[in-house]
Amino acid sequence: MNSLVGKHITEQFYEQLEKEQRPDQIENLLASAFSLNGLDYKKRSIILSNYSRHYAFCKTHAFDFAKTSALLSIMHVLLERDTRLHTDEIDMFRSCDYFEELLLTHSVERSPVR
Repeated sequence: MNSLVGKHITEQFYEQLEKEQRPDQIENLLASAFSLNGLDYKKRSIILSNYSRHYAFCKTHAFDFAKTSALLSIMHVLLERDTRLHTDEIDMFRSCDYFEELLLTHSVERSPVR
């Protein structure tokens, strides 16, 4: 598995996020980073609410660029995977296992190598 650091949130983009104070502008930036602008309003709002909370968590815990980028990308990859699966393939336990795998892969301060 390749590193998710910088995949969706680049250092330049992270700097933009850090400078922004207005919640609506932060949401717009996150929507742009994760290509959410084409979604219907309700789905976009729900997803952006989650991403905004994840970003707020990162700020509260003083995450740097690499940690913020990794966490937001992990949550995005997990969401994309789970929404792409067919109903009979969606399983909370499989999703949790995949989430755990992503966390363990990205939880040390080095690029993941497998």
